[in-house]
Amino acid sequence: VTTVMLTLCLVVTGLVSMGRVPLGLLPEMKLPYAAVITTYGTSGPQEVETLVTRPLESSLASLSNLKNIISYSSLGMSTIIVEFAWGTNMDLATLEMRERTDLIKGRLPEGADAPLVVRFDPSSIPLMQIGLDGRYDLVTLRQIADDVVAPRLERLEGVANVTVEGGLEREIRVAVDPIQLDSYNLSLQQVSQALAAANLNLPGGRVADKTRELAVRTLGEYTDIKQIEELMLPTGVRLKDVAVVQDTFKEQTRLTRINGRPSIGLYIQKESGANTVFVASRVRAELDRIMRDYDGGLNQNIFWDESDYVVKAVRNLGENIVIGALLAVIILLIFLRNIRTTLVIGAAIPVGIISAFILLFFGDISLNMMSLGGLALAVGMLVDNGIVVLENIFRYREEGASADEAARDGAKEVALAIMASTLTTVAVFLPIVFVEGIAAQLFADLSKTVTFALLASLLVSLTLVPMLAAQLMRGKTVKQRKGEQGAVAGFRRFLTWYSDAIGKMLKRRRLVVLVVGAAFLCSLILIPRIGMEFMPTMDASSISISVELPWGSLREETEAIVNDIEAFVAQIPEVRNTSHVVGRGGTMDIGGAENHMGQLDLELQPIKERQRTSDQVVEEIRDYVGSIPGAKINVRGRDMMGMGGAAGASPIAISLRGQDLDELYFWAEVLAEELAAIPGTREVRSGVGEGRPELHVKIDRDRAASHGTSVTQLASTIRTAVDGQVATRLRREGTEIDVRVSLPKDKPLTPEELKRLLVPTAAGRHVPLYEVASLSEGKGPISITRYGQAREVTVTSQVAGRDLGSTLMDIRKKLDTIGLPEHLMVSVRGEAEEMQDAFGDLWVAMGLAAALVYMILASLFESLIHPLTIMITLPLAAIGVILSLFITGRALSVPALVGAIMLLGIVVNNGIVLVDYINQLRARGYDRERAIVEGSATRVRPVLMTTLTTVVALIPLALGIGEGAQMQAPLATVLVGGLTTSTILTLGFLPVFYSIMDDAGRRAGRLWQRLNGDDNAPGVGQ
Repeated sequence: VTTVMLTLCLVVTGLVSMGRVPLGLLPEMKLPYAAVITTYGTSGPQEVETLVTRPLESSLASLSNLKNIISYSSLGMSTIIVEFAWGTNMDLATLEMRERTDLIKGRLPEGADAPLVVRFDPSSIPLMQIGLDGRYDLVTLRQIADDVVAPRLERLEGVANVTVEGGLEREIRVAVDPIQLDSYNLSLQQVSQALAAANLNLPGGRVADKTRELAVRTLGEYTDIKQIEELMLPTGVRLKDVAVVQDTFKEQTRLTRINGRPSIGLYIQKESGANTVFVASRVRAELDRIMRDYDGGLNQNIFWDESDYVVKAVRNLGENIVIGALLAVIILLIFLRNIRTTLVIGAAIPVGIISAFILLFFGDISLNMMSLGGLALAVGMLVDNGIVVLENIFRYREEGASADEAARDGAKEVALAIMASTLTTVAVFLPIVFVEGIAAQLFADLSKTVTFALLASLLVSLTLVPMLAAQLMRGKTVKQRKGEQGAVAGFRRFLTWYSDAIGKMLKRRRLVVLVVGAAFLCSLILIPRIGMEFMPTMDASSISISVELPWGSLREETEAIVNDIEAFVAQIPEVRNTSHVVGRGGTMDIGGAENHMGQLDLELQPIKERQRTSDQVVEEIRDYVGSIPGAKINVRGRDMMGMGGAAGASPIAISLRGQDLDELYFWAEVLAEELAAIPGTREVRSGVGEGRPELHVKIDRDRAASHGTSVTQLASTIRTAVDGQVATRLRREGTEIDVRVSLPKDKPLTPEELKRLLVPTAAGRHVPLYEVASLSEGKGPISITRYGQAREVTVTSQVAGRDLGSTLMDIRKKLDTIGLPEHLMVSVRGEAEEMQDAFGDLWVAMGLAAALVYMILASLFESLIHPLTIMITLPLAAIGVILSLFITGRALSVPALVGAIMLLGIVVNNGIVLVDYINQLRARGYDRERAIVEGSATRVRPVLMTTLTTVVALIPLALGIGEGAQMQAPLATVLVGGLTTSTILTLGFLPVFYSIMDDAGRRAGRLWQRLNGDDNAPGVGQ
């Protein structure tokens, strides 16, 4: 009863926890990046670099746990990205950054704003992308989005921010006629000042009558356009006499279309730690309510919803868990041929999985692809301990023992073995604690989930399984059941053959060692053909295309290219929806609008409804856009990791550092040409900027002074004439509408017209601009990048049709032959750098895991030799790891290496069960050869059962079919391959190696005795 209650306690607590665990795509990642942003008027990049960036860099260079400093000095802005070591407490780090920037604030030049410190957060990536259209015009749609939709969505629990893009915004435009302005001896500044001065509501104090006190308020604000037109200007003329006042729209800086239709774009960001699925469902429900309020006049088009992908990925992994569990139970049934005993072990699967949710809840771990993947990986292993216990109890019953005796003695006999196997499996996850970077962020949840599930399974195996076995195996023994002998006759014949084979191999030990050694060496030959990559590509059913034309390109040119690409992709059968924005360079772009940039996002059909992967569609699009001249076009799948903004989205980034920008630009172009010729590289881009085409207005200070005007006045007049100036705002119906003063916008202002622009003088007259200034075309300044406090230019490349490791190897060879100057510093960044760091940490973790496994085995067996005997299974598993990756065409990645680390703790389990029982037989008086043969034959059934249940449970995951499966597939593939080959070779080679190591141990013992002066030590043959 106590056993049942203990189990029920775990199950009930787990079920309660299950309903409270949040859903997410990936674990909450704390990226060690922060930025310092400082604006400095309109200063050029060189001035920004010298006066702002470098002093701030020097102040930040002594931060604790600092890894790198990357800075970007552009027109009027300094952006410094600080990279810390993984595991740094970013709250404390950003606090220290603010302290350092406060110290340097007084040394910054006059006119520079206070530095702003911000952190990078993957949760800032939009959770949802929504388009709004309907029977309303774009003005009304934008107003509805700003005033109704966005505020109602932002009030929802879990929603952090709603960004609105596209549409038309109202504006009152005062189009001043320059000729009329001159005839009345007025300037644009006078018009702007008059508009602002007449649009005020001001308090006037208080007055009192006989019974009360009244507040005085002067009401002078405009209430309609008519009042603006009738405004009296300083010379006594009304505004309508010199200008046309129009209720119109702001100039569109960003054009948004979804599926070819003009739309309003909404980008929903969730709060950090919020449940992805719950937030998205609340947003959907609120949108439905809003749509009903407008009675069909407003339509929503949810272009991207991360929760859809999360639900599909979780459902896919859940199905893999169920299928794997069923396959494991079928294997048990085949071997045991008894439904009741099969159910005893089958009970360990749901108990272990449900118990794991206790850890997820109390450990603040979301149910994501990694934690759920850990459960999927653990399904087959959950029954391993139960199998060993139940099989031993079952064997005792076969030999005629009573149910209670079989349960007690059978469980006791293997208790040490299953404790050792569980501890070794759990121990290999400990070194992952020392791994840094994305690998640790991703696989920590998986490690914790598997660990807790296995510990729960150990508890169940030593308590629930023996108790249920004793209750369900009462009555006749297996020997007394009719027909049972015939049912297992085939397996008994196999045992006879296996025993004979072990006996023969013990007599031909050298041949067996040579065959196994040759197999291991042959597998090593395949390693170069496997390749390496950082993370497997996740098919998110979404593709992003960024378009960049040369600076100065008109918006119409950019839109034409984006429309051309959109028309092409719309014909691709895998594409379901399209969305594009002209005037933005990327999904996370927060800067000003740029006419030469555009972004096109594609939503593909669900994975099960299309024939090709997203990578294959990407390649088709790349082939098409590669023929478009004059544009830099990048095509890539959606970044599901959230690393694009911080660590660099490109797989390969070659950094060139020095002090001479011209030299860096030259070698960057050379390097870009060389890299483009390397197989596997795509979209090779150098960071060499072309400069922005500009019209420079050079003011003659002497002539300007002679006319009584200043540089400030001239600049203000030019800006108002070209771009317009918001003089004031008209309040109407709870909204504010900009009142902009400018020259007529019926056509763009040409340089010749600008040259004839009339500017005011001190005498109250006007002179044309060419009287006090000269105009010339030139190139604007470009951005200056610094890395490690040295100037940097980066060459980036995508990788397609080839693994990252092989491509990187060819790039390194090319770098050695190009002949780069020795004083230039060259380094590899991007995903390649992350891959190298992660692989280095994981190899160290693997070595540490192997050492821990040995220590545990040595402690449990009280022997230094037997652990080495058992650990021979590790190189045997390496054969299967290499073969499985080669056959499936998967590269060696971070998940595959994590799987290899897990193998260290799993593959030794078979050896533990085998060696432990051989030692028990020898302790009972069996000679070595008989103990090896009978021990191996006795334990072959639990070894095969544990391996087969684990392998078949992992097969659905290893196939990598469905959303999110690509992340877990390499890990499961490695486990399947390693377990399969290690088991086959363990059953044949481990008994032979046991005898070899036993002989070695005896020789070492005799040598030790002789070194200690024992002349009576036995000889080698005794």
